[in-house]
Formats: sequence, structure tokens, C-alpha cells
Amino acid sequence: IPSLLPSKENQERAIEVARSFLATTSWEEKLPYVRRPERARERMREWYRRPHHRSPRYPDGAPFHTELGTFINGAPFVALEADSGDPEHPIVVAVDVSGEQPKVDWESHVHYQPMGWGDFKRSRPTEPLAFRVQAEPSNELIAPFDDPEKWLSLRLTSPFEIVGLNAYAERESPLGLLLKNLFQYGGKRQLNLILHLRFPDNDQLNPAVEITGANQGWIEP
Repeated sequence: IPSLLPSKENQERAIEVARSFLATTSWEEKLPYVRRPERARERMREWYRRPHHRSPRYPDGAPFHTELGTFINGAPFVALEADSGDPEHPIVVAVDVSGEQPKVDWESHVHYQPMGWGDFKRSRPTEPLAFRVQAEPSNELIAPFDDPEKWLSLRLTSPFEIVGLNAYAERESPLGLLLKNLFQYGGKRQLNLILHLRFPDNDQLNPAVEITGANQGWIEP
């Protein structure tokens, strides 16, 4: 993904909308500042009803540190970071500055997941769900993904929850080749990815999931 130094104008526009977004308290107040509101609306409604939802707290007046911008599907973004009081979990706000009104990517801000990892492992859905993960190559092979010639293995972690899963993609499939290239040419052993994950219809104790789709980074197109 190409990166750039945001223009001063885009930095100022991003900071203005990020401060307005962070000053709100309810999801209804946040929604006008959020990109893709038609997709985010039900996610936000459900997220803020969860008893243990993650909602980063922004200390009033905390300065933003502007990171390098990037393009997602051709749209320019500005990533803003502020100290939260927890050095391991700074506040991060990604702002789409492509339109007349900049918009916040709410999902990456709260690290949105369709369900907690514990619930995912208990319910074992066989239809894919999209999770934001940190992933790195692994040598661990677990049935039915235990053929090293066929399967690429990734160890999944998260900065906010214990995952305890390995994920697998067919090595020679377009998806497997994409993942291989991301790790081979990305310059990092661990990557932030959105992975579409499903359980195979097998042993209820098996900690292995299949990858059916992937996006680089934590911002959905």
C-alpha cells in the first residue's frame, strides 16, 4: 500500500473531524462523522450494547501525532494517533479525506469484531466472519489442515484479546499466494489483516480455522 505525507490541508481537515467524532458519547452522535454509515449503523448499534465493548477514551486536549497517510482502494486516508494514557494502546483514528466531508473509519478505531473470540470458538460458525487480527507465519499444522504441501499456516493474535487459533489457506490458491506475497514482500513478520474465518465441520475442540478471504490492514474497502 503506497504511503505519503499528508498535505497540511488534509491534516487539518482530518484533525477537525476526528476531534468532533471523539467529543461525542453515543453511537447516534458519532454516526454522522463515520464513513459508510449504511454499513456502520447496525454494527455500531450492536457494538455499544455489548457489555464489554471497546471504546477508546480520548483525554481532552491530547495532541494528535500525524502518521503517514495511505490509499485504500484509491481513496486517501490520514491516520491520527494520540496518547490514551496506556502506552500499549494509543488512540488511533483513520480519516478518509477523499470527499468534501472527511469521514472516520469507526471499525478500525474500535477494532470492530463481529463477536468476541471466546464466542467464536464456542459457536464455531461454518459461514465466514471477518476479524481484525495480527497474523504471522506458523509451522503448526492441525487436522484437517495438516498437509504441509497443501496448507499455509498463520498464527493469529490480537492486541486486545487472547485468540488461541491457527488459520489456514490453500498454498496454491489465489488467496494463499496473496498471503504468501504479503509476508514475503511486506518486510514484516507480523501483519495487521482482516481475515474471513470459518470453522470446518469437524471436531468441536479443534483450534483450527480456514481462511476464505483477506484484506491488508484493518480498514475495510
